[in-house]
Amino acid sequence: MTPKEKFDDLHYNVVILRNWVAYLKSQLNWSNAQVEQLFEQCHSHVSFLDSDDNWFGQKLADDINERVVQLTGDPDIARKVGVFALHESVRGIAGNIVSSLLSPRMIFKNIGTVSGYYSKAATLSAVSVARGSAIIRSEPNPFCVEQPYQCQNRIGMLEAAPTLFHANQIRIEHPVCLHKGAKYCQYDIYWSSSWKSQPGLITAGITLLALAALVPTLGITQGLLATLFTSLASFVVLREISIQHLSSTMRGQNATLKESLNTLNRRHEEATILRQTVESTIEMMPLGSLSEVVVHSIKEKMKYDRAIILLVDGTVLRTQATAGYQEKYAHLIKKTEFNIDPNNFSGYFIRAINTKKPLLVRNVQQNLDQLSGRSRDLAKALNTDSFIAAPMVFHEEVLGVLAVENDKTSVPLSHNDLQLMTALASNIAVAIANARSYQETNRALKLNQDLRNLFQKYVPSEMRVDDNTHIDDIFRLEQKVLGIMFIDLVGFTSLSEKETPDRIAKTLNIYIDEVQKQVEAHGGRINKIMGDGMLIYFDPTTSNVIHAGGAILGAMAAINRRLTAEKLPQISVGVGAHKGLCTLGNIGSVNRLDYTLIGDAVNVASRIESYTRKTGPNTFCFSKVLMDQAQDCETTPCGDITLKGHREPIEIIQYLGPTKVKKVA
Repeated sequence: MTPKEKFDDLHYNVVILRNWVAYLKSQLNWSNAQVEQLFEQCHSHVSFLDSDDNWFGQKLADDINERVVQLTGDPDIARKVGVFALHESVRGIAGNIVSSLLSPRMIFKNIGTVSGYYSKAATLSAVSVARGSAIIRSEPNPFCVEQPYQCQNRIGMLEAAPTLFHANQIRIEHPVCLHKGAKYCQYDIYWSSSWKSQPGLITAGITLLALAALVPTLGITQGLLATLFTSLASFVVLREISIQHLSSTMRGQNATLKESLNTLNRRHEEATILRQTVESTIEMMPLGSLSEVVVHSIKEKMKYDRAIILLVDGTVLRTQATAGYQEKYAHLIKKTEFNIDPNNFSGYFIRAINTKKPLLVRNVQQNLDQLSGRSRDLAKALNTDSFIAAPMVFHEEVLGVLAVENDKTSVPLSHNDLQLMTALASNIAVAIANARSYQETNRALKLNQDLRNLFQKYVPSEMRVDDNTHIDDIFRLEQKVLGIMFIDLVGFTSLSEKETPDRIAKTLNIYIDEVQKQVEAHGGRINKIMGDGMLIYFDPTTSNVIHAGGAILGAMAAINRRLTAEKLPQISVGVGAHKGLCTLGNIGSVNRLDYTLIGDAVNVASRIESYTRKTGPNTFCFSKVLMDQAQDCETTPCGDITLKGHREPIEIIQYLGPTKVKKVA
């Protein structure tokens, strides 16, 4: 653990901050609003003071002292707070501990135990304790950096301790100081005691007066009477102190037990809500239903007046579910939206989202000026007095806000409620993320079959997959001898300049539809559609590429009839074909794949299609290697042609049509 990490540890109990607040309110007449503003400026919240179980670090201690000194202009305020800290108006841990120690000597003898309830930053010990004096040493703990003002605060508390027992003429010296280069601090304390009357002494006095009246009758000597007086007085005083001590201890234990039972009950209810949330998630409950279950459980189990879940939808925060609101307001709240502005920290819900921190707002009606007009009207109508807004964060992403509120007739919200809602919000965020994942998965499953069917239109039958297909089979490349065909519209560029995009799209759809019919009828597969062009391949062992090309030319009349009926321009095509070894399969990067053909045969087929611009529109040319499939076709040689990108010339043949059958005389 680094020194910085140790510096940020929680060394101080919240009762120290509570003393500061008590002093500011009692001695300087600070209002609740001023105290709340102080804690906000120190990046904390006043509800932190609610529980004695809370501890804080050096940074918050320094921030509070620095800010209070600035606001009050009193550099000695830490010592004054220390003196005030053991004032009889301070309650809680301090009162219970001090009241059980009987005298200043007992306090100073047990200073280590007493101080441990407040601070772990230093170890206090009694070097010597005598009647009317004590020497106390404070040694800093490793990695904890106390500041000079904390030393002054401790001096104030040590100075105030004897006053609890009506001691007077108190004097404190500080001969050794850590902040002046020493390894520890030493405090020399001197006081003189005054007698504090006890109710038991009155009883003892009355009893002894009665005994004195009976002396002549009972024959009791004055010496024996003095002995009886001393014994009885001691007994009564000790008995009275014991009773007071026992009563104080029992009150403290009863309060602690009651608080513990309340805490256990709340934790049980929290566990119940979490169990219901998990069960709802396991049941694959829709997001809306899940949110309704959660808010109603929180309201009923945790005894809050109202509960609400709002979810982030893009840049808007929308109400998802509510519980406890009157019907006339519930409908209004469900329509309420909040724009999420990353620079906005004034609106309560948006502040919780932007800071990713929960907040407890008290006295809402007194702080309406902090709200927007719409939120202010809503808060007035609902009579909201206090509420908690806890962001629901999952993997650093804020999914929404869980909020609970009470009106003025309910128990005020506390820091314990804030901690509880923070824990619930964290767990509910997981459930919401799971519910969203389920919805996305369900939508994906519904689309799956359509996507599979659509996918089959782009890949050959050998590429089709089922539940038994291994992933390696999908990405395996194959080498095959294939018949390759390219088809392209003639004059498409000029056509695009004349026609609107929607008319061009309709023209292409009709053209591609008719070509696909002919390709599939002849055992081919359209591998790629490139605007107005298409890459088509055939297995030459099971299909006839020349017949397919002839069928496409033959379909041009039907294509143009459909175009004319739609009042679209007529078109013409060029078709080129070749046969050769190709690589077939998924090719691309980790982010994008394309099921395609590559190889010299593909390039040659493309060049032959380009050559058809010289033979005229609606012509089909192919290489001599496909001549074995043109035995029943009329063809004409085009000669040896040197294609672009090829050194060696290729003999090209032009398809003229099927062989005419001669009539037998």
